[in-house]
Amino acid sequence: MGFYTPVASLYLCRLPPLSSLPVVTGPPTRPAVFYLGTAEGNIDVWDLLDRSHEASLTQNISTSAITCVYPWNLSCPLEVPWTLRNISHGEVSSVSSYFEREDRRQEYQVTRVSFHQQNKQKLEAEEAERKMAQPPEPTTEELEATMKGLWVEYVEDEKKFLMELGLLEESDEPLPEV
Repeated sequence: MGFYTPVASLYLCRLPPLSSLPVVTGPPTRPAVFYLGTAEGNIDVWDLLDRSHEASLTQNISTSAITCVYPWNLSCPLEVPWTLRNISHGEVSSVSSYFEREDRRQEYQVTRVSFHQQNKQKLEAEEAERKMAQPPEPTTEELEATMKGLWVEYVEDEKKFLMELGLLEESDEPLPEV
């Protein structure tokens, strides 16, 4: 499978930035395994079928930065266990489905973020409209008309209340108007 360099580098950008990652390569036998050479002189062996959040094996090879990794080089001092060298049953399909799931997860995250941003923009626009749509200040004439209407309504309610209590009869003279 030829996904080590282009695809693995996409997923490696989300690895924790504990060290600089100058070189990445994958062995020809295991599609789920890749090697990282670090600036500290370490080689990290990642097995995605075992752990996707941390290296399965880390070995210090040099005191200087690792600039090139050839995992099939026999003179390499890296001791890789048998399980990291030999392909397991169904590994190709497992790794392919892992990357497909990761792609779907990333797409979901992108759509979720854009959905929340759109909602936030919509809410902010509605809030701005609400602030802009404040009713105009009523004029003095409008206030006086409103107050007079409320006063007439109060006088009528007062008259009705007094009549219900028997303190005022209809033949009595009306309350004075203001």
